[in-house]
Amino acid sequence: PATCQYATGSQTSNAMSLAIGLVEEQYRSRVLANLVADIHSLLNHTTAGDVGHRYVLLALASHGRSDIICEMAAQTDYPSYGYQIEHGATSLTEAWDGPTVGKSQNHFMLGHLEEWLYRGLGGLDYEFNSAAQTYDFTIKPYIDLELDHLEVTGRLPGSSSRAS
Repeated sequence: PATCQYATGSQTSNAMSLAIGLVEEQYRSRVLANLVADIHSLLNHTTAGDVGHRYVLLALASHGRSDIICEMAAQTDYPSYGYQIEHGATSLTEAWDGPTVGKSQNHFMLGHLEEWLYRGLGGLDYEFNSAAQTYDFTIKPYIDLELDHLEVTGRLPGSSSRAS
């Protein structure tokens, strides 16, 4: 409670705690502020790896900070998706240092941004309603004034219907 940090205070530790609901209400804004401050101190970069990065994105998006994800996604220096592209990657690589180290050049481990593109940025989300045996569908895009265009299309599980 004194520091509003979890475990080592790493991005992963704080983000996982926020994303899975471990943080008590009165500490959430301070834990989130610590996460954002750490990302900003690293010039909008992450220290999280393949497991933790998903929770960084989930924590930021679910607490209304998709702006930070946009800033992180715009980076082209290490570690970032842009760094991978700048160094010749045409698919997700196994690690943040991408094609510069000879690891797998077609890997899903850092693909968590794609989930955010659909759910966080595009706002397409669904939840199975077991009582009604249907899916409840929500459209709530993140509106960034610097974004010129966004088009997202998805298909509900078990459905031939498309949503945009």
